[in-house]
Amino acid sequence: VTGTPKNFICLNAATIGVSAEVAARVSRQGAVKRLLPGEVRFGIEGVHALRAWRNHAVQLIADGHSVACRTSLIVVANGIFVGGGMKVAPGARVDDGKLDALTVCNLSRLQVLRKFSQLYSGKHVNNQQIVMLSGAEVRVETVNGAPPLPIEADGDVRGHTPATFRIIPKSLRIVW
Repeated sequence: VTGTPKNFICLNAATIGVSAEVAARVSRQGAVKRLLPGEVRFGIEGVHALRAWRNHAVQLIADGHSVACRTSLIVVANGIFVGGGMKVAPGARVDDGKLDALTVCNLSRLQVLRKFSQLYSGKHVNNQQIVMLSGAEVRVETVNGAPPLPIEADGDVRGHTPATFRIIPKSLRIVW
């Protein structure tokens, strides 16, 4: 990636890959599509993005532990839920000082579609092709000449890989 690195705050989760591509497509939708309910808008763009998507070689590093594979999706989460109820990081805790990171390794588009509903129950973590790491710092980068991947954070498109995510301890005060 050329240019100056972008810094941004992400409270809940950042996604990298096809899900960020979906968010980018939704943000570019015209006035007519914007009249549709959000779930329909995301569904339409999800089908288009997945149809065009090709897995990319990435390396995911969390506190020195790493995994490299071809992926369609990486999630770096502080919270459990994303995207209107997907339980993408069932073990995440906002107060443990760690980010939960997962990558979907070597799944075809058809396999992704078949497994998609498991994101709502959290059962996807039982799949051997879903690799989970945890750490105070998570780095994501493409490898082997793969192009940079788009990043969305808390629903907004933020840039491209490579990216480093860090916990900023005790930086948000919540009052009940």
